[in-house]
Amino acid sequence: MSSSITPIEPIASSGLTAVEGSNLQENYTAEFTSLLNNVNNQIVEGQNSVLEAMVGDEAAMHRAILEINEAKSTLNLTVTIRDKVMESYKEIMKMEV
Repeated sequence: MSSSITPIEPIASSGLTAVEGSNLQENYTAEFTSLLNNVNNQIVEGQNSVLEAMVGDEAAMHRAILEINEAKSTLNLTVTIRDKVMESYKEIMKMEV
């Protein structure tokens, strides 16, 4: 019973060039920056709605509550994602090479 085992190719020869790797990093950075900007915009919109409600616009009170809750949920999601990324990074750093 002879079966040939094909060796695993090294990571360096997997076909991903350094240029493609840097493009992936740039794309990730751009997406992450966009996500953080969206979170910030939601928080600012919520704060503006609260200011409008404080001035006396009754319809703005309901909108302010909705926008603040949406901003809070988005911020909580962002913090959870950050925590998971940091946890994963720490686990990777613990690995022996």
